[in-house]
Amino acid sequence: MRIKKLWLATIAVLWCSMTVSAYDFEVGGIRYDITSSTDLTVEVTSNNYSNDYSGAVEIPSTVTYNGNTYSVTGIGEATFWACSSLTSITIPSSVTSIGYSAFYNCSSLKTVINYSGLTIQKGSSDHGYVGYYADKVVNVGEFAGDYAFKTKDGVHNLTGYIGDDTELTLPTDYQGENYQIGSSAFYNCSSLTSITIPEGVTSIGNDAFDGCSSLTAVYINSLEAWCNIDFGNSSANPLCYAKNLYLNGELVTELTIPNTVTTVKDYAFDGCRSLTSITIPESVTSIGNYAFYNCSSLTTVTIPENSQLTSIGERAFSGCSSLTTVTIPENSQLTSIGEEAFYQCSSLTSITIPEGVTSIGEATFWACSSLTSITIPEGVTSIGEATFWACSSLTSITIPEGVTSIGEATFWACSSLTSITIPEGVTSIGDGAFRNCSSLTSITIPEGVTSIGRYAFLGCSSLTSITIPSSVTSIGDDAFSGCSGLTSITIPSSVT
Repeated sequence: MRIKKLWLATIAVLWCSMTVSAYDFEVGGIRYDITSSTDLTVEVTSNNYSNDYSGAVEIPSTVTYNGNTYSVTGIGEATFWACSSLTSITIPSSVTSIGYSAFYNCSSLKTVINYSGLTIQKGSSDHGYVGYYADKVVNVGEFAGDYAFKTKDGVHNLTGYIGDDTELTLPTDYQGENYQIGSSAFYNCSSLTSITIPEGVTSIGNDAFDGCSSLTAVYINSLEAWCNIDFGNSSANPLCYAKNLYLNGELVTELTIPNTVTTVKDYAFDGCRSLTSITIPESVTSIGNYAFYNCSSLTTVTIPENSQLTSIGERAFSGCSSLTTVTIPENSQLTSIGEEAFYQCSSLTSITIPEGVTSIGEATFWACSSLTSITIPEGVTSIGEATFWACSSLTSITIPEGVTSIGEATFWACSSLTSITIPEGVTSIGDGAFRNCSSLTSITIPEGVTSIGRYAFLGCSSLTSITIPSSVTSIGDDAFSGCSGLTSITIPSSVT
């Protein structure tokens, strides 16, 4: 019992000492601990984790107490821990450190204005969780009006916007030079309806316009400058929400890329629903990933004779549901078509693939439900998985001799396909390769094929007969399940 009383007394003494010495002084509702009486520095602290900081707190760079002016250089450990009513924090340039869990569980802290040299990121637990719950983090070097800029290694970044205008025209330059728009710079500016991007912008970071759900228009003055912007991702491009692009005040519908452009950058026209036609000039060598993604009003794409185009990127035209024709000349330099490049182009009826193409990526023509026929050139050696999945109007296709394997789900649900010739060089037929090709009546599997994958011909209800060559050593589970019209099948003794 005596030991217990001594223990309780010790706790009481410790608690009293903590209460007495919780902080050194308080000015303007903010508490401070002196970290150096010689250098006159302090850090922001709490009152025994009282959680009573609330609203918008602006930490000063200096504070005066008892005749001394101190520099505020830090925010102590757990200073704002669980201050659930804290809504915004402004950190001065004098701060060099933020302690462990300083802002942990500050669930209402949605705005961080940071003048310090620390790089604070939205959603990050770094620097005491200060940006973890935030909707907006603005890393400021200085303000130009309502725009925050920060310069590092000679590169100017527009890091945030603190105004409330609904129609914005961005500065033409910063300190007479071009600049970048940083990641999440306009994050959740949900009242923003239009934005003008000047020629001086060279790149736009990830999620710069994420959550700008009221955007309806993007204005530019130079198509060449727009084509040269590096976009970090889909929501870096304001067209992701706005859908409508205006060049010198006119809505862009028939787009001709300038012949000074060599690359259509990733995400360049992502989501631009005002586009109805596109002409790609001879100068363009590559069309980037997601370059025309979800341009749902686009009907035609024209690539001229003598085009220098060598590659079409991943999902470059994916979701262009009104696209009916793509003309690629035979003398094109095109060698590769990326994964899902024409994914869900449901109105596409025909496309010519030039002889120089050697690879077609996975799911390139997935759900191109109006595509009736396609010729794959002789130079193609690989066809990716699910390339023609759900091309329900495709009636015939010729696979070139150079192809050595038919990938997983390549022709799955090509319900109008009646016949197909598999070339001699093919050694394997992947899982579900012809699954649910319900109109397929005959198929010849050549000598040299060694394996037939699971579900390879599942649901081919019109298939009446099939001969499996002696080279086949394995047949996957349910390879011919649901082939209700199959009357005969020969399985060689080589199958184990």
